[in-house]
Amino acid sequence: MLSKSGPHNTDPIRTAVIGLGNIGLGYDLDSKRDTIFTHTKACLRHNAFELVAGVDPDKQKRAAFTKITNKDTYANINDIKVRIDLIIIATPTPYHGEAVEKSIQLSPKAILIEKPIANNIHEAEKIINICNTHNIALYINYFRNFDPNIIAINNFIVENNYGPFRHIICNYSRGILNNASHMISLLLTFLGKPHTIKKIGGRHPFGAHDINASFMLGFNGVTAYFFPLDERYDLVEMDIFLQAGRLRLENYCEDITAFSMRQDPYYAGYNRLIPAERQPKQPDFLRYQYHVMDRLAKDMQNEMYEYANGDNAMTTLDICQAIIHETTDADSLQ
Repeated sequence: MLSKSGPHNTDPIRTAVIGLGNIGLGYDLDSKRDTIFTHTKACLRHNAFELVAGVDPDKQKRAAFTKITNKDTYANINDIKVRIDLIIIATPTPYHGEAVEKSIQLSPKAILIEKPIANNIHEAEKIINICNTHNIALYINYFRNFDPNIIAINNFIVENNYGPFRHIICNYSRGILNNASHMISLLLTFLGKPHTIKKIGGRHPFGAHDINASFMLGFNGVTAYFFPLDERYDLVEMDIFLQAGRLRLENYCEDITAFSMRQDPYYAGYNRLIPAERQPKQPDFLRYQYHVMDRLAKDMQNEMYEYANGDNAMTTLDICQAIIHETTDADSLQ
C-alpha cells in the first residue's frame, strides 16, 4: 500500500460519511455519551477530523444527521462540491464499488470502507485497483485490528514467554462474511497467509451471500478451527493456545483472559494452565470506532499509511469465498 513521507500535518481532516444507516449514524442515536459506535460520532469526537457532509438517499436519515451534526447532507456523492480528505463508505456491501467510483471526483487522500470490502473478488479487485491508480490509501473497518490492546497481543505473548502459537479455536455466529471474517482478518495480522483452507462441516445459508460452516485454516505450524453456532444468542470468540500459555478472547473478543503454565500442585510431572497474575489490557470496544479514526488520524497526519489494510481485506474475502464456494486453493490467495 501507500507509504509516503512528509511533514506532520495538523490541518483538520475533512471527512464525509457515505451511508447513514446503523454503522454510519444509527447505533449512536440513543447511545450513552461515552460510547462511540458509529463513524459520525467518532468524527465528531476526534479533534483531528472535521465532519463536512453526510450522504444518503433517505431523507429521514439525512434529517437525523443534520439535526445531530448541523452539517450539510446530500442524496448523492456527486452533489458534494467541497474538498474532502477522507471518504467513509458505510453503504450496504453491494454498493461499495459504486461509492468508490463516485468518490474519485473528490480526490480524497484515504477511503475507509465497511467490512467486507465487497461481496465478490471481482468487485474487491476493482476497488483496490481504483484506489491504487488514484493514490488513495484504503482502509477496511475490521475494527479489532485498530484497537491498541488487540494490536498489543503479540507483544504480550513475547513479554510473558508464552512461546509460539500452537492452535486456535474460533466460535462464531451470523455468517462467515459477517462475523467470522473479523477473526480471519485478525489471524492474518498475527500469522500471515494460510497455506491450507478446508471446509470440515455442513453449510447453512445466512442471508443472500453468506453461510455458516465449520472450516479450518492451516498456517505455518498452526491450525485454526472455526465452528458456527446457530442459537438465539450471538457469539464471536477466539481461544489461542500457545506453547506455554493461553489467551481467551470472549464476548465478541471484548474480554481477554491470559493463562500461564504452572506445575501441577498435586501431580508431579504434570503442568496446568491457570489464570495469569499479569493480565493484558482490555480492548475498548465501547469506543471501538474512535480507535479506528485515531489510527487513521495518525496515518494521515504523518502521511505514513501504516494501517491501510486493503491487502488484508482482500485475502480475508478470498478465504471467505473459498469456504462459501467450497474451493480450497490457498495458493490463489491475494
